[in-house]
Amino acid sequence: MTQLTYPQQPVHHILKGSAKRYGERLVLINQEEHLTYEQLYNDSLKFARALVRIGIEKGDVVCVHLPNCSSFLIAYYGTLMSGATFTPANPLLSEAELSHQLNDARARVIITSNPAVSFEETCIEQIIYVGDEGVEGLDFKQLLQQEEASRLRLTLMWRTIWRILRTREVQLEEVKALCLRTRMLSQMLFSRVALQTGA
Repeated sequence: MTQLTYPQQPVHHILKGSAKRYGERLVLINQEEHLTYEQLYNDSLKFARALVRIGIEKGDVVCVHLPNCSSFLIAYYGTLMSGATFTPANPLLSEAELSHQLNDARARVIITSNPAVSFEETCIEQIIYVGDEGVEGLDFKQLLQQEEASRLRLTLMWRTIWRILRTREVQLEEVKALCLRTRMLSQMLFSRVALQTGA
């Protein structure tokens, strides 16, 4: 029976290694939008610092309510780097479904590109908008511009909850939550590499 030993590293350390190894290679092409590994890593560091500056602490829940885009990746890795817990929200959710998810997860911050959604009936304390100027809330790009791409000095536990996932059911009361820990994703990624390389 084969046994694999996994390094006890948080998920974003994999991005750090990829940025060092691949640098200027593209990690994302989305129509006219291009993002390199190095840009993703640096912008994620900046976003992590921005989250800490606005009061996010280790274990707080940050919701990313965005379609597939570079901002989603930056917000995802930045959330992990800040020590917060990440929960994604499908942009196609109704306002009632989204409010239920936010309150159930006790999310403090949401990153969204939809200024039409109201968060008054939720526990959200800060709204970060992507792409919309003139709306009430924090501007995603401005937050990145105000920060340096330097690493936060955080001790991230191997058993830290990394992500809160939800299944979408017909009735809101039937929505089920699944908490994943940092080690689960790290082990999955390292085992995949081991299988591909024969390590």
